[in-house]
Amino acid sequence: MAILPNTLDSYVEPYTTEHQNKSLPNHLGVNNINPAVPNFHPRSEVDVMIVGGGPVGLATAASLARQGVSFRILDKSPHPLIVGRADSLQPRTMEVFHQLGLGEEVFGLGPRLEHTVVYKDGKKQIFAESHRSPGSESRYQGLHDATQTEVEHLLIRDLIRNDVLVERPCTATSYRFDEEADASVTHPITVNITNHATGEEEVVKARFLVGSDGAHSMIRKSIPDIKFDGIKTDLHWGIVDAVFETDFPHRWTFGTVINSEHGGCLIIPRERDMVRLYAQLRPEPGKNLTILSSCATQQDFAPYYLKYASPVDWYTILTISERVASTFTYKDRIFLAGDSCHVHSAKGAFGMNTGIMDAHNLAWKLAMLSKGIAKPGLLDTYDAERRENALRAVATSARYLRFVGNCTFQNIDGTDAENDEMKIVAAPGEDPDIAFFKQFAQQNTRFLIGLDVDYAPNLINHPIDPEITGVRSGYRTPDPRVAISRHVSGRLYDSFGRVDQFTIVVFGSGLSGVLLPKLQALDSYLASPKSFYSRYAASDLFKVVLVARATPTEGMSRVKALPFFAEHAQVVYDDQLPVGIFGGDAHAIYGVDHKIGAIVAVRPDTWVGTAVTLDGVAKLEGYFSSFLY
Repeated sequence: MAILPNTLDSYVEPYTTEHQNKSLPNHLGVNNINPAVPNFHPRSEVDVMIVGGGPVGLATAASLARQGVSFRILDKSPHPLIVGRADSLQPRTMEVFHQLGLGEEVFGLGPRLEHTVVYKDGKKQIFAESHRSPGSESRYQGLHDATQTEVEHLLIRDLIRNDVLVERPCTATSYRFDEEADASVTHPITVNITNHATGEEEVVKARFLVGSDGAHSMIRKSIPDIKFDGIKTDLHWGIVDAVFETDFPHRWTFGTVINSEHGGCLIIPRERDMVRLYAQLRPEPGKNLTILSSCATQQDFAPYYLKYASPVDWYTILTISERVASTFTYKDRIFLAGDSCHVHSAKGAFGMNTGIMDAHNLAWKLAMLSKGIAKPGLLDTYDAERRENALRAVATSARYLRFVGNCTFQNIDGTDAENDEMKIVAAPGEDPDIAFFKQFAQQNTRFLIGLDVDYAPNLINHPIDPEITGVRSGYRTPDPRVAISRHVSGRLYDSFGRVDQFTIVVFGSGLSGVLLPKLQALDSYLASPKSFYSRYAASDLFKVVLVARATPTEGMSRVKALPFFAEHAQVVYDDQLPVGIFGGDAHAIYGVDHKIGAIVAVRPDTWVGTAVTLDGVAKLEGYFSSFLY
C-alpha cells in the first residue's frame, strides 16, 4: 500500500517471510546461531574485550582476528541490526575493507554516488561530479551506498569464518581496572558479563578494554576523568527510507534541496529503488514532530511533487548533538571508539566511516602491545591521531548542517558559528547559498571521501627526507596503479603486507645505472644481522616491496644482482605513463628522483610513517626502535 501523509495510523509493516533461521525471534523459534560455529570457545582470559557489536566493534574484531589476538565481543541487542542507520562508505573506508580482504564483497552492496545536485526554491543550481578521488590515487570512486545493516552482517559472517560469535544479548554489567597492578599482571581488567537471555554471569580478564558501545557508552560514563562536552541543539531532522513517486528530475542523484522558507532536505539513493530523505523538521507550537508528513510535503520540493509509493522501510527523528570526548583513552588500557567518543549530525557521512577508521587505527596498535612487540607509548598515538580527526569531522559536519538548515548556534568549543570562515563572498549575481556550497566542496572534498586525514608528527610519524616530495608523514599512502606480475595489473596496495606488518616500499627506478650501487649497498645492509629487518625478523613485522621502473622480463633479470631483494621482496612494475591526463607512474606520484631512489616505511594502517633516500636507510633504525622493543 502507499503511505500518504494523512494515513500514518493505517501504516502496516512490509511483508517478511518467517523462517527458523531469521535473525529476529519469531513464532517458528528463536534463531540460535551457535551450532553454526561449533569451534567457538570463548575464553575466560583475552587480550581485548570489545563492548559493542556495531560496525566499529565488528571492524576492530575483524582486524584483531587477522592478527592472532584473542578477544571477545559483546552486544546488548538480541540480534544484529536489520534496517536503517548509517548509509554510505567513503573511498578510504573501502580501502580498509580491501585491506581486510572484504573489498569485493562490500563493493557489490548498493549503488555508488558520484554526482551531486543542488536545487534552491525549485531551480537546479549545481549538477557536478562529486566524492571522487583522482584515478591515479585510489581504486575507489564515489560514495558506496552500503547500508550499516549490510556492513554489520558482512562483518559478522567474517567473524563466523574465524570461529568467533558476537555474544548476544550480553552486556558488561561492570568492570574493574586494577590501576595499581605491577608489570607482572598482564590482564589487569576484570569484566563482569551478563547474558540477559539466560541470566548467566561470567567473569573475564583482559589486557585491554574497547568501548564501542555508542553515544550513551557505559564504558565512557564509568570513567569520571573523561568528559563528553559539546552541545545539544534544538535542530531536528527526520530520516526516512522508502520508495517515492515523484517527478523530481534527480531522484537518483545525491542531492540537497533548499527551500528559502521551509529549510532543507538531503536526498540519498538507496538499494531496492528506495531513497533516503533527510528532512528538517520545524514543529508548530503545541504539536509533535511527525516525520512521515514532513518528508512528504510539497513545500520542500515544490514545484515537484513527492509521495510515498511503498511502505516505509525505516524512519527516525534525530535531534542533533555535537560532542567529542576529552580523551579517547584511559591509562593505555581502556579505549573509546566510534560514537562512544564523538557524535555529530549525519551531514558528511562521517559517522560509520570515522568509527571504522578509529578501529583501523587502534587494532594494530593493540595487537603489537598484546604480542609484546611494541612499547606502551605506541598506544598514546591513538588518542593524539583520532581525536583531532574527530574534532575536524564534527566541525565539517556542523558547518554543512548550519548551511542546509539555515541556522546558527555555537560550535562545540563555545565559539560563535558566525565566524569568518562562514562568511562567503559570492560573485556578482551569484546566490550566496550556491557560493557557499561551491566553496565548501572545494575546501572539503578530499576530507569528505576520507583521503585528507592528516596526523601530526608523533612517535610513529617521523620527518620525511626533503628529496622525497610526493608523500608526507602521517598522511595516507598513495595507491597508484602498478603491474603486480606479467599478467596482472593492480594497485600498489595489492603488494602491501598484512594488517600487522609494516610495508617497506623501495623505489629502485630501473634497478640499473647510477642507482644500482645504492641498491646493492641497501641489499647488503638489509641482509646483515645488524639491520632493523633482521632485528625484528622473528616477529615477521615487515613486507618488502621493490618498485621497478622496468618490464617484468627486465626486472626479474636485474633483481638477481640483489640477492636479498630476490629472496625477500615482492617486485612490482611501475609501467604507468608519466604524469599527465592519464595519471602518473608510482615514482612520480611519490615524488621520487630516479637518480636518488627512496624507501617509504608504511604503517600497518597504510599511513606513511617516514621516508628516506636509499642512502639514508640508517634513519629507519631510529624510527622503529622508538616504539618497538
